[in-house]
Amino acid sequence: MPKKKDFFEKIVKRDYNNELETILEQKNFDENAKSTLLSILYKIEAAYPDIKKVKQDIESKEEYVKYFLHIIDKKCDSLKIVHMNSEESHIPENRTYWIDPSQKSLECYPIERKVLYAISKLAKQETIIHDQYFLIYSTLSDLINVGNSINMVEPLRDFNGYSWTTIPAEIESIEHNLVYQTLRIIIGHEFLNRWVRNTEFVMDYYEMFQEELVQKLGQEEAADWLTSLCKLSVLVLMKYKPQKTEEMQAMKTQIDKQLEQMKDRQKYVQNLTKQKRQITLLIKKIDETINNKELLEQEYVKRNADLPLEQKIFSMRVLGEMMVKEREQYFTQIEKMNQRMNPDHFVQLEKELQEKETYLSLLDVKEVETAIQQELIRLVQLAIQALTKRVEQIQEKTEIIAILYQFRYFRMIPFSLTEQVQEKQELQEEIRTLTKVILTKAHQLKVLRQVSPNENINEQIMQNMFHLRSISLENLWLKLTKEKEEVFVQFLEEDRMEEKFKIGTKEQFSGKELKLKWNKKIKLFE
Repeated sequence: MPKKKDFFEKIVKRDYNNELETILEQKNFDENAKSTLLSILYKIEAAYPDIKKVKQDIESKEEYVKYFLHIIDKKCDSLKIVHMNSEESHIPENRTYWIDPSQKSLECYPIERKVLYAISKLAKQETIIHDQYFLIYSTLSDLINVGNSINMVEPLRDFNGYSWTTIPAEIESIEHNLVYQTLRIIIGHEFLNRWVRNTEFVMDYYEMFQEELVQKLGQEEAADWLTSLCKLSVLVLMKYKPQKTEEMQAMKTQIDKQLEQMKDRQKYVQNLTKQKRQITLLIKKIDETINNKELLEQEYVKRNADLPLEQKIFSMRVLGEMMVKEREQYFTQIEKMNQRMNPDHFVQLEKELQEKETYLSLLDVKEVETAIQQELIRLVQLAIQALTKRVEQIQEKTEIIAILYQFRYFRMIPFSLTEQVQEKQELQEEIRTLTKVILTKAHQLKVLRQVSPNENINEQIMQNMFHLRSISLENLWLKLTKEKEEVFVQFLEEDRMEEKFKIGTKEQFSGKELKLKWNKKIKLFE
């Protein structure tokens, strides 16, 4: 069935350029904005086959473009391309764009990848997790949303229809991107896209996400991975949104105070009882006031005397309605206090506060950048371990080919401005293990050539393919060469050398059994 669908789509190819122009006819955008959007669409269409090949597990070009057109059509009513220092610009000094989702408006400097990034952010909901999940409903929502927007820009940023080049400085946030790409490889793009684009809060996607993690990683590993992910969401927010840190610090102070009070249970109950008495007196006073015209008039005069003109109470009737609401709020407070005094609820509340404190305690971290790096390492280590288990279960050629591409991509994700994942010293053991498992499986399934019956030599030669940025690995050839006293493996495509890597010395390879002749090229894939 999929093959018939692909064949039909080739015959009846949609004209996305025409669809975009039709949408733009209904928009009050200037010509500069319209031409920028058309240029973005053209470049995405040209680059998408390559990014699809390189990453494997991403949505189809049709799905991507359809979503892009949907945002322009339904989420964007005003788009302005402005120049730096423009007096009419709303763009903050340290940013390249400005968005107002409530007004469906955005402004951006004339940088196409930034325009696309802003468009993606314009479509996002502020939170994608129910607020019952303390703190992370905000922090993890932000981590995933930003990562998704960075992911949407990638076809335009790293692919030009000919080559694949990643410049770390052009990625809006290396941390958000690394976390999101790791999530995508573990959970899959379909679940993440449904989650991010979901506009109804009927389903608990965070609960579904936890179930997906258990299914992919196992119970214990999923718990470790989720803990690391949630910690990262708080730490990354602290780095990029310091104003939010102040709000979280206020929450921490309040929770710390409450936990301290709960240490002495007897005194805690006594304080609650005292507060209940005080609230009961307030309720009694409200009842007396609203049932006594003279007292109500006195309260009316007293309250208005302390209020500015624009906030003054319109009439005693309005005051009476306000006091009835206040009375209801006081009763709600008493009900909550009664619950807190219940022994079972006390234990539950203390446990909940302690769980909240585990995240808020991160606010005491002095070296936020160091803490982020440590959690990223842990997150990636667990992801590589999960991939290793997945590869061991593979039985089909198509699956191992997809993994070859995905692992190559994963290794090349920037870990920082100066290092890729594969260059991070703390990850070398896990990367070596997974490399060996993938190559072994690829040889067992007769996907890759085996250049030597010796597994170590074979791995020493073949692992260099994971450093190549060639779009299609199936089109590559390889050959071994000797230059002076050194031995190299060269990868070629259509007689053009892609890259060569030193793999040892003549002395080290002397007498080694190889399945290919020196200076003779063979296909990388069988």
